[in-house]
Amino acid sequence: MTAVDWSAYQKCTEVCGAELGQPCRELTGYTANSGSGAVVVVDAARPHTGRKRRAGR
Repeated sequence: MTAVDWSAYQKCTEVCGAELGQPCRELTGYTANSGSGAVVVVDAARPHTGRKRRAGR
C-alpha cells in the first residue's frame, strides 16, 4: 500500500469534513452503551472520491 500525501488534498467538504493536510475519516461503528450515540472513526487509507487535489500538486 502506498502512503497518501494528505497535504496534496483540499479539505474534504462533501463527506467527512477532514481539514487540509489531515486524512479522511471512515465510520466503523457505534460505541455500545455510550448513551450519547458516539461513533467510532478511523483514518481512511485513501481520500474520498469527492476530495479534490490542491492546485499545483
